[in-house]
Amino acid sequence: MDYEVHNKVRKIIYNLIKEQLVGIESSLLPQHISLKQSFYVSEITEVEKYFNEFVVGLSSFEVTFKAIDLINMKNEEYESQILWLEIQENKELREIHNSLNSELMNRLQIPNSGFDGDSFQFHSTLTLGYNQYKELLEIKNELTENFNEMSFQVKEIAMFYSVDEHRPGRFITHKILPLMKK
Repeated sequence: MDYEVHNKVRKIIYNLIKEQLVGIESSLLPQHISLKQSFYVSEITEVEKYFNEFVVGLSSFEVTFKAIDLINMKNEEYESQILWLEIQENKELREIHNSLNSELMNRLQIPNSGFDGDSFQFHSTLTLGYNQYKELLEIKNELTENFNEMSFQVKEIAMFYSVDEHRPGRFITHKILPLMKK
C-alpha cells in the first residue's frame, strides 16, 4: 500500500498499543492486505519460484478500506480475536486469492488453509487478541466513530514466511516485488 495510507493505519495501531495496551505482534510485518491464509512448507524454494512467476501476471489495482471489523473465533480452549480493516472486495482481489489457492494446490500440493475459499474475507490486521472480545469490541466501536474510507493503488506484493511451524503467526517479510504486468 502507498506510504500515506500505510502511515495513517500505523498511527491507528500506534495509538492502540500506547492507549489500549494491545500487543505489537501484528505490527511487526509491514501493513498489508491478507490475500491467502498462511500455510506451512518445510522448504521455501519452490514457493518462492512460484511467487516470482505469479507476480509477473499481476497489474496494479485499487483497494478500499471500507470499515473496521472484529472477528471472534472460538475453540474448546480459548477465543481469539482479530481487529481489522475490512477491504471492499473487488474482482482483482478475488482472482488473486482463487489463483493462489488453485495454483499452489496444483503445482505444489499446498491445500487451502482455514478460511481460504469463497468466504475468504480480505482484510488488513490492526491487532490480535486472546480472550479479549469485550475489550476489543469497545475499541472497534471507538475507532468506527472516526473512521473514513481509504483507497489506494496496489503496486507491490509481499511474501511472508513463518520460520517456526510450531508457533504459527511468527512471520518474516521474505520478499516484496512490484506488480509487473502493464
